[in-house]
Amino acid sequence: MFSTTGRLDLGAVANLLAGSMAEVEEQPPIVRTLSNGGIPIFQGSEVTVTERPHLNLDGLMPTHNTLWFGALAFEINGEAWVVEIFLSFGAEGQTYSAVHKSTGRKFALKFCNSSTSREVELVQKMPRKLVAHPNLVSYELLVLNCNGQFPPAHHIIFMEQVPNGELFDFVASPEPNVGRSVSEGTSRRFLHDVISGMAECYRFGLTHRDLKPENLLLNEEGRIVIIDMGHAKVAPAVQQGSAPSPLPLVKTTTQNRYGTPAFNAPEAAAGRQYDCEASDVWAVGVIAFLLHAKLHAFEQGRGVAKWSDISGADNE
Repeated sequence: MFSTTGRLDLGAVANLLAGSMAEVEEQPPIVRTLSNGGIPIFQGSEVTVTERPHLNLDGLMPTHNTLWFGALAFEINGEAWVVEIFLSFGAEGQTYSAVHKSTGRKFALKFCNSSTSREVELVQKMPRKLVAHPNLVSYELLVLNCNGQFPPAHHIIFMEQVPNGELFDFVASPEPNVGRSVSEGTSRRFLHDVISGMAECYRFGLTHRDLKPENLLLNEEGRIVIIDMGHAKVAPAVQQGSAPSPLPLVKTTTQNRYGTPAFNAPEAAAGRQYDCEASDVWAVGVIAFLLHAKLHAFEQGRGVAKWSDISGADNE
């Protein structure tokens, strides 16, 4: 860098800087990981927890058997979030309402308690047509491997927060103008939404296996949004050209019991090999009965009939 006279050799410096700039330019850019359907995926190491209350939202010490979190505040990629309300719990974890501070939008955050979450795996594989379908819950982003930041959770699924609650609450409401048998026209619209969403799922080999009013939410337009893919199963769809075809579809079958007894098909509850798509269709039929009669169809849901009424030699 210095000449034989001891002076700074500007030519050598220029060559050195040029070489350094070339090295910088050759570095690959940082690219956010995306799911198959374009959902951003972050790692727990990219999350900074800025506030962690000692008590949960119930005012109790967080444990596995109580609420896990209080009013958590954290940042992802420089964006601030605050957990505000506990929403629900299920087999895969607990769901909270959180606000995105810069926009004021509220999202539902499902904190998954297992390192191997079926729904997390599914969301990463969902194609764009399912991610964007109006009758399926909108997944916004994923945070993976965050047990160090949010124990006991291992992953977080960020979803749209659907504003008008569950179809179950609508049917069970004590309000005289709400909590009565749903009109034929409204029932038809609700069921059309469910069938529309699931028909698109079947094109891609996806079955839900836990369709019930608690997993059907009402959006601001009164349309049905299907949620909770924690029991979903995927079979490969037959390709015709560049698009999957609904027929023929490799059927998804299993002997494992999933879902809720009141909405299970008899063969699913019995532990026999069953067609998951046909079991979903059965659940839609039970939902239709519930909307019309405001009571469950079968005794498994404290309803009026027995499975034996539709099976056996007398009902072949």
